[in-house]
Amino acid sequence: MSESHAAHPSLLARAHANYQEMFRALARVSPDGMIEEDPDVLLVQTGPLLPLNNTMIVKTAPADPVALLARGRAFFAASGQLFAVTTAGPVTDAMTAAAGAAGLTADPSPAMLLAPLTGRPDDAPGLTVRVVQDIGALRVYNDTMTTGFGDEWALRAIVESGVLLDVPDLTHYAGFIDGLPVATAMRFTSHRIAGIFNVSTIPEYRRRGIGAAITWRAALDGLAEGCIASFLQASEMGEPVYKRMGYRAVDTVVVWLPAASDS
Repeated sequence: MSESHAAHPSLLARAHANYQEMFRALARVSPDGMIEEDPDVLLVQTGPLLPLNNTMIVKTAPADPVALLARGRAFFAASGQLFAVTTAGPVTDAMTAAAGAAGLTADPSPAMLLAPLTGRPDDAPGLTVRVVQDIGALRVYNDTMTTGFGDEWALRAIVESGVLLDVPDLTHYAGFIDGLPVATAMRFTSHRIAGIFNVSTIPEYRRRGIGAAITWRAALDGLAEGCIASFLQASEMGEPVYKRMGYRAVDTVVVWLPAASDS
């Protein structure tokens, strides 16, 4: 059963701060990165080389949601990049009507916390998890995640540049069985939170405990670095896996996506 986000207000605030800082960190290394921020909103452009990371994160319920969306469009207009709008909790209620009128489609997912950050890692027979440390391994990581998700996270030019290996507090993981890359995960550490992202398993290797095992590796590495909790956003497929690990839903994050005709 999902818990109210009020059950962990301090940890939830840390988790949202971790999520926001991850986008800032990626924008800082992107050749076209731009950040605009005030107490109400975070606008992050990572450019065409990281297309899934162009976003407007609404931090507080706005007095004028329509004007806020217009501000987002103006920010991204110079580059011509499409962008998503991210909301959570009461901010979602405030933005829903304006987002719908703007043709945006809601993609909600549970925000889940593992606190305290302890547990018994699941076993995935034959799985070896490696930290990505060079461009060749990053290339494999990106290609594996593309197979797992169906969307390319980073375009080839930024992978080959190597800048994604130099992002402070960001760690990429690749999982292998018999030398074949089968899974990915990414951890961003800030605010004593191990934020887990990019968990994917290629289709033919699913339902073998691989996703849980690579998530455990990333989360417990965060524990070793002083984290007190782990945070992630779960897909419909992943939510039962994370629940079995001990993660609990504490909020709902909604990513508002542009119309398919705009993509």
